[in-house]
Amino acid sequence: MGSYVGARWTMAEVTLGFDELEDEDLPLICMQCGSRKHVDFVERKFVRRPLFAPPGLIGMTLTKYAHVAIPLCEEHGGRRLFAHQARTWWGLQTVAIGPDRITIGRVHEDFAEALRKRREKRRRGDDVEWERPRQRVRSGRGPGGGMAALKVLGIVVGAMVGLVVVMSCGMFGLMAFTTLWLRKAPPTPAGPPVPVATAGEAPARPEGVVVGLLAVAPAAGLPGAVPWTPLAQSARKDTFQLLEDAELNKLLVDLKSPHPTIVQQAAKRLAKATPEEARRNETALALEAALANPFPMVKEAAAEALGQWGTAENEPALMRMLGDLNPRSRTAAASALAAIQARR
Repeated sequence: MGSYVGARWTMAEVTLGFDELEDEDLPLICMQCGSRKHVDFVERKFVRRPLFAPPGLIGMTLTKYAHVAIPLCEEHGGRRLFAHQARTWWGLQTVAIGPDRITIGRVHEDFAEALRKRREKRRRGDDVEWERPRQRVRSGRGPGGGMAALKVLGIVVGAMVGLVVVMSCGMFGLMAFTTLWLRKAPPTPAGPPVPVATAGEAPARPEGVVVGLLAVAPAAGLPGAVPWTPLAQSARKDTFQLLEDAELNKLLVDLKSPHPTIVQQAAKRLAKATPEEARRNETALALEAALANPFPMVKEAAAEALGQWGTAENEPALMRMLGDLNPRSRTAAASALAAIQARR
């Protein structure tokens, strides 16, 4: 039950019922050192945590605690270096915590012997009761004490802050990878020379003009009396949009940018513009190169623009895109192929 170390220091294990602790029906002997002088009941917290309990809220749920009042002398009744937990180096040790009892280890042998004799007297009815204030034993699971709510709140707040930090680091890491490690675009090839206008003469340039015939024969009845041409022009969603050379050159530069958002905006602008035959092949090659971009949104916009600017030479690249893992990319490639074949 105990072992001698030196002359008097011995250790034992005792099991105390909560009814004994609540009635303070224990011998007035210090459980720590066996002293009988200046001994009083002092509240202590005993904690029992499983050896392989995981950290966090699950470990707190598996942890048992009990607040009990035990007899201690003045020397051991003050502040302690370690809490009364299992696997401590010295001091009282928590062995087990049950629903109605607690087993404490490293108890002095004198207290254990006095407790045994006191229980024998109670069984014989020889023990004399004395009035002491009853103190209920508080036990349960979790960290216990008045700081339990703060501990749980601290764990939740720490988890939320950690999640925000991880998400922020991931976002900045992705931006750095996109900026530094994506393939840099080659220099933009020089476009065809722009003719220089002579003095007093403006350079000739085709303009997009929508012309509609407004011929109506009221006496012809249906369908000749209906202005079909204006109705058809009013139902057209987009009018012709011819790009200036400066704007087209800028869009070709943007198609080779390392930033996917810039490439996507340039491809969408080209998809809404009316192709210029003199620069169709140059623009189609730039859009075909954008099909190799790793971002699906860029590939979709480039395929949509190739439906406007592409020729038969761009069909093999669009055919390869039909095997893309992204279904929206495959749909954009199929639509572009259909537009090129219909135009041809």
